[in-house]
Amino acid sequence: WLEWSVVQQASHVVVTCPELAERLISRYPAADRYRFSTITNGYDPADDPSQRSAESDTAAGRKRFVLAYVGAFYREQSIEPVLQALRGLRGARADITTDVEFRLIGSLSTAQRRLLRPDDAAFFTDAGYRSHEAALTEMARADALLLMAPANDGGRLCIPAKVFEYLAFGGHVLGYVHEDTALHHLLSKAGNVTLVDCRRPESLAPAIERCYDAWRAGTLTAPRNREVVEQYRRDRLAAKFADIVGACVVAA
Repeated sequence: WLEWSVVQQASHVVVTCPELAERLISRYPAADRYRFSTITNGYDPADDPSQRSAESDTAAGRKRFVLAYVGAFYREQSIEPVLQALRGLRGARADITTDVEFRLIGSLSTAQRRLLRPDDAAFFTDAGYRSHEAALTEMARADALLLMAPANDGGRLCIPAKVFEYLAFGGHVLGYVHEDTALHHLLSKAGNVTLVDCRRPESLAPAIERCYDAWRAGTLTAPRNREVVEQYRRDRLAAKFADIVGACVVAA
């Protein structure tokens, strides 16, 4: 009822994901589709960690491949497929046993923490919750950044806020996301990514292995399409939102 009342009464409806707009339009066919707009989250160029410290510019000289995840693991956003993938790889390849670190910058719920085994400490580092500035520095220093969407249907409507900072300030992105979604297409267009369908958890280990082997060969990092990324600067998104508000005021 609350959703229906918003769609019926609002002058304009702004969502953060195009799939959500389409879902609302299909659910309420009487609503004018031109009253729906998508404005995603974004990034602020002023937050670029490379402007603060040269230390964050490169991971050169580090001996371990660092796959970092910035955020929280809880409920459907589970750490389990990552742990299972890395455990399997460590059992299959001796070099991965010593050369790979999965680094969490964020938090684990109590239920998620129970999924850890004592021997996971050989590859898993819980760096804990960090300030925004420190998290950005961690992003910039990692060899690859893990991006995950919940594997349930709601995950198709998810474009995490960190996506845009990953793309703007980080290196290679390993995206464990739904295929044929706005998030999947965005990552593909931005480039310097490896994409895995989150409904096929068995594909995660081979993807991590490919990233690791490319890192060892010095070929992991590729050019990113800055033209795509810069569409998501917060000042540009704010201007788009201002135009919508202005149009609503004029119409009123």
